[in-house]
Amino acid sequence: MADDPLVGLWRTHGGYYILRAADSTLALGYSAGGADSDPFGWGTYTFDESAGVFTFTSGVGTECGPNVTGTYEAEISQDGEQATFTLVEDPCTLRHNTMSGEQTRISPEP
Repeated sequence: MADDPLVGLWRTHGGYYILRAADSTLALGYSAGGADSDPFGWGTYTFDESAGVFTFTSGVGTECGPNVTGTYEAEISQDGEQATFTLVEDPCTLRHNTMSGEQTRISPEP
């Protein structure tokens, strides 16, 4: 696995899927395959693991609008199987509703 502990496919508490790639891109989908092939949201992200700060900047053509950034506190379980995101600031309500809360790793295995 990459040095970034968030790289991989995750399932949100609301049943959506988030695919985070080693190149710092992110895609949101209604299904595991949809996050890769037919996302409803996409953009780039940064994760400062030492500070526990995750930022997501939406891409062109997304519901949130281009270059809209949301900031979240992120906590990853010791085994790397769960991550919890808490809203700090995000002007996009749709993304906030999708990102906030617990996420469970689907792949790759930590």
